[in-house]
Amino acid sequence: MTLITGTVLIVQSDLNIIRQISSKLPEIFNIETTDTLSGAFKHLSSGAIDVVILDLFLFDSSGIDTFLKLRLKYPDIPAILLLDYENSKLIKEAMFHGAQDYLIKEHFDDSFLIHVVESSILRQSYLTKMQITVERQYFSIFKKSMDGILIVDMDGIVQLINPAAELLFDRHSEEIKDQPFGFPLVTGKEADIEILRKDGTIVLAVMRLTVIEWEGQLVYLIMLNDVTDKKKVEIEKQKMQIKILSASKMATLGEVATGMAHEINQPLTYISTFVQGIVEDFKRNTLDFKSLADEAHIAYNQIKRITDIINHLRTFGRRDVVMQKNASDITKILDYSLLLINKRLALKNIVFEKVIEPNLPLVLLNPNQIEQVFINLFINAIDALENRNHNAKIIVEIATCSDSNQVAIKFIDNGTGIWEKAIDKIFEPFYTTKPVGKGTGLGLSITYGIIESHNGSITCESTINEGTCFTIKLPVALSMVSET
Repeated sequence: MTLITGTVLIVQSDLNIIRQISSKLPEIFNIETTDTLSGAFKHLSSGAIDVVILDLFLFDSSGIDTFLKLRLKYPDIPAILLLDYENSKLIKEAMFHGAQDYLIKEHFDDSFLIHVVESSILRQSYLTKMQITVERQYFSIFKKSMDGILIVDMDGIVQLINPAAELLFDRHSEEIKDQPFGFPLVTGKEADIEILRKDGTIVLAVMRLTVIEWEGQLVYLIMLNDVTDKKKVEIEKQKMQIKILSASKMATLGEVATGMAHEINQPLTYISTFVQGIVEDFKRNTLDFKSLADEAHIAYNQIKRITDIINHLRTFGRRDVVMQKNASDITKILDYSLLLINKRLALKNIVFEKVIEPNLPLVLLNPNQIEQVFINLFINAIDALENRNHNAKIIVEIATCSDSNQVAIKFIDNGTGIWEKAIDKIFEPFYTTKPVGKGTGLGLSITYGIIESHNGSITCESTINEGTCFTIKLPVALSMVSET
């Protein structure tokens, strides 16, 4: 059996009680004594005390405060309280704040005293070993972590750095320790930072930090996750998305080309007729300046109409390098879409109706992309109405959702509809319900991707031979100014 030994500090102003306790403890225990709390602090400062037997009523302190002062200054030292009588309220409070045990003066025998002292020392020994084990485990995690970890004090000076962080910075620990960290320290949120390495390359990292206690002081625990390769993949993915979207735009422009030709040809015909009329009037010397002024105004409006169409075609066909989103008026996006699609609706004898809720909130979106979504849905609806000989109709409804956090846009047609089994697949790439050679199967897939990138949703409801309704929901842009 292992003998438990150690140094016991008796803090007691009554010499008789000191002698009583000392005489009952085996000689294997080293006994030190003092009659004041300040004297106890001096003994404890040596670091050689294993357990304290503490009277709560001393010359320089009294009551539960005596123990609390000891606990505050030396939180890890086991303390056994000496009481005059069984005081349940005081005992409960002392135990709550970490007292190991208690003894009632004149009411304990040798074996009980030895048991209390030995168990207190043994318990503290186990706690110390557990703490050392935990600290070793944490330090092992600190060293082996794939993420960079740094300890930075409240003044922003690096105190400790792990090997993964050394690799991130391309510097040895000695070059970073005791130096300013160099990045803003803001708790509660992630931050993207760029780390300039010795060779001039830049590492992209996500920084997370929290405040912890370390060696008795509050410090920042900083975690750095290298996302350089991930960002490169995201950039390549975005480039690919831009290419796909651009190709889709060109296909869309091809779809509306016939309608656009009629849209432009009509005002051109009027302008041509107007100019020919002027030439004939000059020949005959019958030029009417009042009539000329009126018709010139109409001709100017026709030119403006053509200019608006061509300018918007250029805008729509532009290749977006940055997927920028602005707080925009969704009704203007619809109007821009109609500029490209209106003539095709007229040529197909399709009645168009829009139901717009007044005072709609702005929506955070990329106008060019959402216009592409609208045109894709218009083209789908037009194709679905191909075989309807009369009363073909497309309705667009726009309203605020009941929770006021989203705007809902509905595209409704009374076309052929979609089979129930096909609805779950229509947003998949290359899936199409159209005849061979009629559709690419990418329109709705691209539409779905655009809406998802806007943190929105798109759903479809359809009944065969009755029609289809696509519902888009987009989040409202709160406290933002329209840039559309």
